[in-house]
Amino acid sequence: MKTAHAHPQSHTQSNTALVKEGFEYFAKKDIPSLVSLLSDDVKWLNPGPKDILPWVGNYNGKKGVSEFFKLLDENMEFPVFEPREYIEQGNKVIALGYYEYRSKQTGRRGNGDFAMVFTINSHNKISQHQAYGDTYAMVETHR
Repeated sequence: MKTAHAHPQSHTQSNTALVKEGFEYFAKKDIPSLVSLLSDDVKWLNPGPKDILPWVGNYNGKKGVSEFFKLLDENMEFPVFEPREYIEQGNKVIALGYYEYRSKQTGRRGNGDFAMVFTINSHNKISQHQAYGDTYAMVETHR
């Protein structure tokens, strides 16, 4: 099993490598390892109508992000989740990708492109995540 300690230069890995590691943990549903890559005061920002999509909203701290992933897992599954391109500048990494999803509530499926902006702090931890995607399509799948 790959852990953060498996990287000989974990404390100096590039910001893009850190974000890629987070996506690898998400793909394996290893949320505790993903959360270990976050700062204690992380801000996790996901726009959308919370009355329809229970996992959206703004979450603070590792406990908040863990709650986000719990709600996401209770409501959605992602047969395809592909970060396809990474753009790094300074302490920001932008991941551009594509996903296919299925609502566990309705069984309906959807797909779309996403952009996620990650901010990395001076301790090589993800301190902010901002998601951008077509929430209207997800709403139509979920209601």
